[in-house]
Amino acid sequence: MFFMKKSLRVILARLRTWERFVGLGVFGLFFISSMLLSQTVQALNRAAGNYGYYLGTYGYNSSHTSSDAPPAAPTSLTSSGKTTAAITFSWTAPTLTRDGTSLDNLTGYCYTSSTSTPSNCTLTDSTTSSTSVTLTGLTASTTYNINVRTYDSNNNLSATALTGSAATNAEVGGGGGGGSASTVSGSSAPAGTPPSKATQAPPPGPALPVPALAVQQIKEAVQDLGKTIATERTALAKATTAVQAQEIAKVLVAALTDSLKAGQDALKSVQQSEQQIEVLLKQKNLSAAKRKDLLAKRAELKAVEKQVVAAVKSAQAQAKASQTNAAALGKASKTKVKLLNAALLKAADGVNAALKKASGLATSAQQTAAKAQAPEKPKPAPAKKAPVKKAAPAKKK
Repeated sequence: MFFMKKSLRVILARLRTWERFVGLGVFGLFFISSMLLSQTVQALNRAAGNYGYYLGTYGYNSSHTSSDAPPAAPTSLTSSGKTTAAITFSWTAPTLTRDGTSLDNLTGYCYTSSTSTPSNCTLTDSTTSSTSVTLTGLTASTTYNINVRTYDSNNNLSATALTGSAATNAEVGGGGGGGSASTVSGSSAPAGTPPSKATQAPPPGPALPVPALAVQQIKEAVQDLGKTIATERTALAKATTAVQAQEIAKVLVAALTDSLKAGQDALKSVQQSEQQIEVLLKQKNLSAAKRKDLLAKRAELKAVEKQVVAAVKSAQAQAKASQTNAAALGKASKTKVKLLNAALLKAADGVNAALKKASGLATSAQQTAAKAQAPEKPKPAPAKKAPVKKAAPAKKK
């Protein structure tokens, strides 16, 4: 009887040990299966886009498609289209995320600008879907800094920003000064004897007006416009939606509108070159030949002014056409977008060509006025003929 009780206790003890192992095994299987299930669900959610970065935070979000990683920052900042009141900044779009994976949901860029160091931009600051932006309403001869960051369709911002700076053009102007009297050297006349009219120095002329803006600056503005058109032409070719094309078109139209000031400056320069001729014509003691030359140059400049006016009007009409095409892009079909882009670029090229012509005419006018201001060469005094000595008559023998 005692032996049977002892054997029963041993069997029960062994059963308890077996139960413990079974319990531990069941718990282990449950833990492993839970981990595998969690990883499987996470992988499925990641594949569905519901697990990743959204609004800069990493985690699960059932109502939005998240990003695998935030976008990288843009690169290669350049400036163009600089005038006294505007600068166009351009950059290269990133193709990868911060982690080096392919960036397939790039949406746009935020940016801030300042004459001091700007803060990192956020989505509450200015944004654009284009790879360029034109800052307007600026001050001449001032350096402006810009800060640009990328953001994707989930409003994830790039961790770093692209920064750089550029300066606006300087205003050029001023008034002319009076001429200085020439001196006469090498005179052999006795003291107190007034010099002859032929050798007398011309009287100092009145102050001549100086063009409000240098022609060289007009040339630079036209060259910058050409660079901007080339940049936006490339950007329009890469645009995949009507909205993107319209954003790029807005930048181009802003540059075209701002560049029209260069045409007005060219016209002012020609008109002030004409004023220089008018001032010269009012001088006294002009020779007939000099007056005739000045009148010919004045007529030449009048004809140039008419050509500049026509060029500026053409540029204004082309710029207005570009605005119309840009406004129509937002609601255009894919086929219509290509046609509107082509028309927009044609108008931009027309503006550039017209302003180039105006710039060249202004340069020609300035050179004409400069030649007209050259002092008239004094006529040399007629050489005195030496008296001819008559030979003495031969003596008669």
